[in-house]
Amino acid sequence: MATGQQGAEGPAGQGVRPAGGLPAIDRDRTWIAVVCGYFAFQVAWRRLLGGGLALDEAEILLWSRHLAWGYGPQPPLYSWLQWGFLQAIPDPLLALSLLKNLLLAATYLAVYALLRQAHPPRDSGLAALALLLVPQIAWDSQRDMTHTVLATLLAALATLVFWCSTLPGRRGGWIGFGLVVGLGVLAKPNVVVVHAALVLAAASLPELRPRLRPGGLVAALLVAAALVAP
Repeated sequence: MATGQQGAEGPAGQGVRPAGGLPAIDRDRTWIAVVCGYFAFQVAWRRLLGGGLALDEAEILLWSRHLAWGYGPQPPLYSWLQWGFLQAIPDPLLALSLLKNLLLAATYLAVYALLRQAHPPRDSGLAALALLLVPQIAWDSQRDMTHTVLATLLAALATLVFWCSTLPGRRGGWIGFGLVVGLGVLAKPNVVVVHAALVLAAASLPELRPRLRPGGLVAALLVAAALVAP
């Protein structure tokens, strides 16, 4: 106990700092608020600017007028989500921007949650915000790369579920992984490269290999197949 108390003392011997006394940058809610605030601003700015639609925006608006099992060469998940937003929000431009930025914000938060498994809030937050250094994510995705935005989110969620639920053997972990895999394929089929890489990476590490249960892999494949088959 004495060792733990000494390790928690501040540099000036002030004792243990209560959780509420942490600097704002060392709190999870600060980074969550930064991400949510940034993308809320993006929604408001896009609606304020108005203007014409980019090619991807016009295409998804056209396809999302009805529900279908597929839309040309593209899988249906984004169009289904956009259809729901258009039913709830009469303003098409606002509905487009809101869905896109919700997906982008969720991607940043999923990456942050994954990083928090091994790093403090400050490091995790700065690393997650480093996604802004990728032009395709920070800039192009606002009015383009529609299906890629959803696929990127589901790839991040697949990694989070695989690491936090599936490998630790938590109840429903493999089912959850299969669900995210199936949704990923409905967003953009080539995202299966991420799922395969996760399993292969775990299989290559001696400490993780025993956690890859054959029955779990079969269960995940069955769930994914049930989602994709129609």
